[in-house]
Amino acid sequence: MITAVAFPGLPGRRASSSRGAALRALLLECMHLVRQLSAFKKGERKNEMMSVVVQSMSEQDFEDLAAYDAAIEVTVKMPPR
Repeated sequence: MITAVAFPGLPGRRASSSRGAALRALLLECMHLVRQLSAFKKGERKNEMMSVVVQSMSEQDFEDLAAYDAAIEVTVKMPPR
């Protein structure tokens, strides 16, 4: 199960802390991804392709995928004027 333990900077952070808020958002995003993948596997969500893909995956696979997704660094730059 994905918990705050997977994100060492999360415990004890104040909501006003931008880093703490970012870590909370990241944790929620990971949990959301795991829930959605589980819903496809259980048939609670319907999608022909996703339902086939997740059948061979375990809950640990879902968590690993969410952690991998969370580790991808994205850099955003303003377009040149």
